[in-house]
Amino acid sequence: MPLRFIARYLMNHPEIIDKLANSYPFRRAAQLGASLFFKSQGAGLSALQKTTQVMETWYGKTTGPLAKRVEQAVHQAGKTAVSADEKLMRMKRAMEDMQKKLK
Repeated sequence: MPLRFIARYLMNHPEIIDKLANSYPFRRAAQLGASLFFKSQGAGLSALQKTTQVMETWYGKTTGPLAKRVEQAVHQAGKTAVSADEKLMRMKRAMEDMQKKLK
């Protein structure tokens, strides 16, 4: 209940939001959040690269039905994978469409 009151109060007073956004604790929290995001993104990418290398070496030595199934799964995942830039462009288009509909 008190959080709802605070949220409504902040939503109706943008100058308070600006002051909070420019304060050190909020900027530091944003920096830490961005840092964690990019570190986890890098860790995920390196894990994916290591897994890909292991699969390539394993696949190079293996033939048979299991290897074919793995190859099909990798191929299918490559077809459905969407880059972050493409997702961002889709979101921007959706926002523009919503703004047009609201006008």
